[in-house]
Amino acid sequence: MADPRFFTPHGPFNLATLAKLAAAKLAADADPAKLVKDVAALDSAGPDDISFLDNVLYRDLFASSRAGACVIAPELVERAPEGMALLLSETPYKSYALIARAFYPEPPT
Repeated sequence: MADPRFFTPHGPFNLATLAKLAAAKLAADADPAKLVKDVAALDSAGPDDISFLDNVLYRDLFASSRAGACVIAPELVERAPEGMALLLSETPYKSYALIARAFYPEPPT
């Protein structure tokens, strides 16, 4: 979550919209209408946030995350916590960056 003194988040966005923006695929059990209110790191995300896992060194943190949704590579699906909505991407970091840009677009100049 960005500091609200400096950044105003846009959103919320539903998972279908975020998946399209991120060129990701929703996992079969993900609700496309689920609303996401913000982006957050795996260790601080809550049920209304989306996070990502790109580095397998953080897979244990991912397994214990409270994030409501997460962008991950397809081969990591089995490690996801129960109830977490998954957006599957071959490039999770890039997909997450596109999602973060939707929540926090460049300010007009």
